[in-house]
Amino acid sequence: MATRWIVTADWHLDAVTASVQRFDEIVLAARQVVEVAKSDPVRTVFVFAGDLTDPDPPRCWRAVAAAAEIAQHLAYHGVDQVWLTGNHDVLEDGHGSHTLMPLRSIEGCIVADEPREYTFSGGRLMALPYTARSRGYNPVAAVRSAGPVDLIVGHLMLEGIGPGSETTDFARGRDVFFPVAQAAATGAVLVNGHYHRRQTYQGVEIPGSLARLTRADVANNPGFLEVIR
Repeated sequence: MATRWIVTADWHLDAVTASVQRFDEIVLAARQVVEVAKSDPVRTVFVFAGDLTDPDPPRCWRAVAAAAEIAQHLAYHGVDQVWLTGNHDVLEDGHGSHTLMPLRSIEGCIVADEPREYTFSGGRLMALPYTARSRGYNPVAAVRSAGPVDLIVGHLMLEGIGPGSETTDFARGRDVFFPVAQAAATGAVLVNGHYHRRQTYQGVEIPGSLARLTRADVANNPGFLEVIR
């Protein structure tokens, strides 16, 4: 039985557009994605590909609470789940801290804050999260050392891609590049967060954000990915 991978990314629950906080509408969209995942829990893996919230503003706590509630809901309904850290989630505190840490306490919820492979009943996933400098790694070496996987999901940068709001209004952190050539050689489906516009770039599927986060995002088509593999 093929696995259904539901991939969503770049919620930015702390986002503010023209002085309007976007929390309520983005959480509503996230819950709709969860309903899709719940519709076939036996063969579904829910994947969050990074960027829940910046850790700095007070608004981050409401964002973390919302993510924990969603993760608990998925766990209750028997949906496997993996949450990757993005460049907006991590803290450069020398300890590898990030906004997804509270989700670790939820049984069945995987928080991927280092490169690693995960096995589920219907397939295997390799996570390439964004990490703080103190937890830095070589994405090329990580992919080359991987076993057979169905999906490689990252929250890294893609060399040569057209910039969007993720590199202007939402710029944060340093450049760490997705190893496209090495990942493609594995035969896995390649998915990457970070970029806010839904697109396919050099064979890498980008789900985009769940909302148009700035006025410059008017051409974006918010949504998520469903991959059957």
